[in-house]
Amino acid sequence: MRSQEYSWSPPPSSWLKFNVGAVVHYFNAFLAAVVRNDSGNVVEAGIALENVTSLLVAEALAFKYAVLLIKQYSVPKAIIEGDALLVVNALKERKTDASLEINGIVQEVFAVLDTCTDTIVHFSCVNKSCNSLAYDCIKWASRNGFFRVLPTRWFTGASFIGPSCV
Repeated sequence: MRSQEYSWSPPPSSWLKFNVGAVVHYFNAFLAAVVRNDSGNVVEAGIALENVTSLLVAEALAFKYAVLLIKQYSVPKAIIEGDALLVVNALKERKTDASLEINGIVQEVFAVLDTCTDTIVHFSCVNKSCNSLAYDCIKWASRNGFFRVLPTRWFTGASFIGPSCV
């Protein structure tokens, strides 16, 4: 049986797509948000370091990081994609099981979004291969100790980016 191939797809016209991901290494979580326009061009990318050890919490924080970027830049229409199904479902339903450790983060995401009255945000779960650029950024940042917004000029011919996802 042949495995299904997945690839990143651009957002609709006039939308931005935020691909988020997280990796936990020892006592730290590396978060990434890569923002691309409807032409597939990277318009923003950011890396953050959080002191958490739970991958579920780290993935939820990556979505929160994207929402904070949406607010900071007054993005009118955005899709946030990640590969953490539990987090995406909690965000789509706008609630979590009270026993989940991400409940507070989900509430924080919506507290931020509630202040963005002219913003439309959709959450989507994708195969991890569709998020490879976010993970490539995390790998590069973790090796180089660079945790902040990455200059977009770095994405033209960058050696740390896998060829299948640019």
